[in-house]
Amino acid sequence: MTEQELKKLGRGDLMELLLEQGREIERLRAAVETAERQARQAEQRLSQRELDVEAAGTLADASARVNGLLEAAQATADQYLENIRARQAALEEDCARRENESRAAAEALVREAQARSDAMIREASAQAEQYWQTVAQRLEDFYEAHQGLRELLEAVPRRNGDV
Repeated sequence: MTEQELKKLGRGDLMELLLEQGREIERLRAAVETAERQARQAEQRLSQRELDVEAAGTLADASARVNGLLEAAQATADQYLENIRARQAALEEDCARRENESRAAAEALVREAQARSDAMIREASAQAEQYWQTVAQRLEDFYEAHQGLRELLEAVPRRNGDV
C-alpha cells in the first residue's frame, strides 16, 4: 500500500491495519517458536541416535556428518530467526509511523473543532448582546410611552372622590 493510499484511510481503517499487523506479528512469533521447537527436537533426535560406527566407516566420519547436519540446521534456524526479526522490526516501525500519523490527524481535528466552537461562541455572544440591547431599548420606549399616559391620567379630574 502506498503512502498516499495510507493518508486517504480513516482512523478506523488505520486502526484495523494496526490490529492486522499485530496479529501478523503474533503469527510470526508463533512460527518462530515452532521453528525453534522443531530445531530442538531435531537436535534431540540426532543426539539420541546411536551412531553405527561400522556403517559410518570411522567414528571421525560419523562425527563429521553429524556436525555438518547440526551446523546446517543451526544456520537455517538462524537465518529464519533473522528474517522474522527483520520483518517484525519493519512492522513495528510501520505501526509507529501510522500511529503518529493518526495522532496528528486527531489533533488537527480537535484544533479545528475548537476553532469552530470558539467562532460559534463569539457569534452567539454577539447575537445575545444585540438581542438584549433591543429588549432594553423596547423597555425604555415602553416606559417612556407609559410615563406620558400616566401624566395625562393624573391631569384628568377624578369622579366620586377617587384619588
